[in-house]
Amino acid sequence: PDRSDVHQVTDKLFFQASSGPAPIRAPLLPGPPSPAAAAAEKPTQDGIFSHRSGHSSPPSARSLSAEDQKREKERLQEMVRNFAKLGVQGQKCSWLPVATGGPRTAVYSFDKTLRHFRVSSEKGSSMTLKMTDIIDVIKDVRETPYLEFLQLPHEEALIGQAKQVRVGPQTMWQNNHSREDLESRFVCLKHDSKDGGQLEFLGLLVANAYERERFFTCMKILRWAIEAKSEPA
Repeated sequence: PDRSDVHQVTDKLFFQASSGPAPIRAPLLPGPPSPAAAAAEKPTQDGIFSHRSGHSSPPSARSLSAEDQKREKERLQEMVRNFAKLGVQGQKCSWLPVATGGPRTAVYSFDKTLRHFRVSSEKGSSMTLKMTDIIDVIKDVRETPYLEFLQLPHEEALIGQAKQVRVGPQTMWQNNHSREDLESRFVCLKHDSKDGGQLEFLGLLVANAYERERFFTCMKILRWAIEAKSEPA
């Protein structure tokens, strides 16, 4: 899709989200990875991106003046623009199973209207969600069914330590990633089921902690804006 088309959609949605009765303001995010850290973040054999240190510290919170609020709004608008542009192109991630099996190397993407979110695995399986069907965006694994999946024997487990209670690809995957690393990249979409029954969860691991915070913030804004636009006046 043409970049200007995506920008037009995000700008319109951003205006709705930022000028409504309860405008959303982005949290202070950690800085993007340094070039060296970004180069080090390569997918491992199982397709999961390995998180390395090298991110700048977030600025301290403070009361925003009118000028600061303007800059914050511009920063947020640019962040949503970039997130949407990259999302339409497709971004690598790992798709987590709710029940059994290992994570699947995948790509998440949006359609050019930003009304549908899709995850496609490299083996051909896929899932498409309407943005209006997404109930919440969650980054605390304890609020999802994935806690046991990310659990390692010890909180400070080191890469390479084995967990013998599971077998198959899931165990092999867990052996190569610490719990802290996994949780720093975990994000989850809580959504309506297709049959209108119990709510369901879609868990992903993105490249690093910065991308997790950006995904969390921008998805909340886009979902809120699309939902607001869909409501009758």
